[in-house]
Order: sequence, then C-alpha cells, then structure tokens
Amino acid sequence: MAMSASRELEQRHLTADPPAMSAHEDSENELFSAVGEHLWCELNGEAVILSLKNGKYYGMNAIGAEIWKYLQSPTRVCKIQKKILADYDVDPEECLIEIKEFIDSMLKEGLIEVSNVSTQKICGTAESGKDTIF
Repeated sequence: MAMSASRELEQRHLTADPPAMSAHEDSENELFSAVGEHLWCELNGEAVILSLKNGKYYGMNAIGAEIWKYLQSPTRVCKIQKKILADYDVDPEECLIEIKEFIDSMLKEGLIEVSNVSTQKICGTAESGKDTIF
C-alpha cells in the first residue's frame, strides 16, 4: 500500500500572500508540532485546517489527518513512522520518505513548527528492549 499523505495536502488560497518558510534539515533532535494559529476539524476520517495566520485552508486525507493529530503535541518523525507502520501495510523506508515530504510541505506552509532538543535520541531502544525516553 502506498502512503500518499504528502500528495494529498491540498491548499486553497483565500489570500495571495504565501508564507516564507524553508524546509528543515531532518535530525534526530527535532520535535515537530502543530502551530496554534489554526482551526481544524475532522470530517469523515479526513482533516480540514484553516490557517488564521495566512488565510488558507487545507484538506488532508486519512493518513494526513492521523499525522496531523500526532502533531498536536511535540513529536519526532520516527514516532510518527512507528504509529503509521502499526496501522498500515507500507514499506518502512517508503513510509519514512512520505512522512518527511509531508512534514516538509507542512513546514513550508507554516502549519507546523520545529524545535531542537539536545537530548539523547528517543527513538532508539534501550538494552531492556523498551523505547528510550531521553
């Protein structure tokens, strides 16, 4: 099954001024989270987001809506990937590529923000076999 969240991010312009944001350089110390200046709702498993900041609204398919819900609190790309892989039959590498593309497109549109954290990687596995927290 091919993931298509990044190809399904639709935007409709209500104003002519796009935000000026550049794509991020992914690292294991980045946390992504939704920006608070948006209204959003879930409709039939999909999401609709209205940016109060730039006057655009966006439609996301079911996978995009799931990712959007995960981004309501700061999270890492690898955590999103684990959740998607648990729910969908998709190649892990393809999943990661699609998530990163989707994250990049949301960053460019100002829907999410990124913060760097100087802690140990949280997506690794400790000797006990459990996910490490910090």
